Amino acid sequence: MRMASFCLGLSVVLSSFGAQAWSQDAAIAWAYPAAPEKMPLPELPPSVTFHVAGSPLTYTGGQLNEMEEPVDWLPANHPVPPDLVRHGAKDRGVEACGGCHGFEGQGFLNIPGLVGLKSPYIVEQLHEFASGRRHSSVAARPPELYMAGIAGKLSEAEIKAAAAYFSSIPKRRPFVRVVETDTVPRTSAHHEGWQTVEPGGALEPIGRRVVLVAENFDQMWTGDPTAMAVAYVPRDAVEHGKTLVEHAGQPCTSCHGATLKGIGAAPSLAGRNPQYLARAIWDIKSGARSGPATAPMQKPASSLSADQIVDVVAYLASLAP
Repeated sequence: MRMASFCLGLSVVLSSFGAQAWSQDAAIAWAYPAAPEKMPLPELPPSVTFHVAGSPLTYTGGQLNEMEEPVDWLPANHPVPPDLVRHGAKDRGVEACGGCHGFEGQGFLNIPGLVGLKSPYIVEQLHEFASGRRHSSVAARPPELYMAGIAGKLSEAEIKAAAAYFSSIPKRRPFVRVVETDTVPRTSAHHEGWQTVEPGGALEPIGRRVVLVAENFDQMWTGDPTAMAVAYVPRDAVEHGKTLVEHAGQPCTSCHGATLKGIGAAPSLAGRNPQYLARAIWDIKSGARSGPATAPMQKPASSLSADQIVDVVAYLASLAP
């Protein structure tokens, strides 16, 4: 099923590093949700039937739990995936790209979406992982650790084929809905870096953070490309973020375009996962991401405080993709 192949491959990578404690500046810890101990993968309710609107496919949770490859629910909505995206390269321990990033490139709660990014940018980022210049500011954070472990195993032809595929997907669905609030559902973090709402309906103050959860976690776990996330942000964060984005010392629009949908080598920012955006800014600010690809971002990232990052990513996530 959708994420099982990712975590299966990830466990192999993590075993070579051993147990490592995660640490992070407390003010930005919300962007790196994690439980330090290893945790079992989620299991879908075996007797529940899952379906995606517009798809002829129907599976029970039990069937999906046993699948070794991700389900492509809506193949008519995207080009034919190359082998790396559809099946991976099992002989090298590389799982299918579609199992983590989705066949429509939508991503997951802890994994960035790729749709809407230009092919050269995706190629560049895989090279950055392979070179060791891109990793997380949190030691042993699973998604970055996994990508760093596999990037060097890919041929240049595979890299270019996957990048061309994701960049050619014809349209980008909204992934996240932004809600300004004073209180949020109490959540728990999974080891691989996402949050789920705790049962019982308890609420807690949001403080200065972004809380990202799936509207329907089980449906998103199946790989449904229409499943959406909710980003809870502090009140007035979107307005404050708009001011920072448009009028900071180096406005984001100067590189990423007037609509923040990317221009030239600069990637699109509008409508993206806000926790991922916050990690990208902080990892560059901290020096965890370095090299030519991040050089244009080093100055603007270094000027943003953890508190300002909350506002900036709230605004960016609120924009139409």
